[in-house]
Amino acid sequence: MRKKVVILSISKYDADLIKEKISQALYKYFSIDSIKKEDNILLKPNLLMPASPSLAITTHPSIIEAVGCIFKERGNSVFIADCPGGFLNKNDLDYVYKETGVFDVSLKNDFKLLYPDSFFVKNNLPLCWWVEQFKIINIPKLKTHSLTTLSLSTKNLYGCIYGDFKSLFHLKFPKPKDFIKIIIDLYKNIKPFLNIVDGILALEGNGPARGGRPKKLGLIFIGEDPLYTDYAIAKFFKIKDR
Repeated sequence: MRKKVVILSISKYDADLIKEKISQALYKYFSIDSIKKEDNILLKPNLLMPASPSLAITTHPSIIEAVGCIFKERGNSVFIADCPGGFLNKNDLDYVYKETGVFDVSLKNDFKLLYPDSFFVKNNLPLCWWVEQFKIINIPKLKTHSLTTLSLSTKNLYGCIYGDFKSLFHLKFPKPKDFIKIIIDLYKNIKPFLNIVDGILALEGNGPARGGRPKKLGLIFIGEDPLYTDYAIAKFFKIKDR
């Protein structure tokens, strides 16, 4: 089947506007009707650290809210989860949820927040328990990354690795060509239903955290395959293959 990536032009973080445009794209170009009412939807944003949405380090809560409401109105239960490094216990992760605006969105819309309470091992990857129990909607932030050049859909799957294993992998594989192998392994073992990339306000420069600079792009990218979605975005921005 031919793969596709849809690009939406949206100039501001207005949850109702974002919901309308994403919904139109999903019904026109993607197989959203294959989602059954009994399917539990997991929204997997990039919540790297407790940072204000204005810093463009984390997925903006307006996009999380918009996507969640699309599926809630279809009768699905909606959950949100991430496992940022160093924020493993509930109190620490609640702090991340609150600082990134996700807590308020969950409270307003009755989305349930999940926590990395346990993990399982799949093909030598220590994954958070919620990876295989939900239909995953991957909602990364469009960012530059000092190690991988870009942080997009496939890199966002790194947030499915449990706890301090992330730091161990970074120590074990400090070179980009070696670290990328972990990202590809994640791609082979985790299959999001959709990837919706937040590029309304992106991060440029020395990303993926506070070393970067917010850059207004006014774009959202949607694709079914995370790697193909990332490839299309790289081509869109004329980034050379490494």
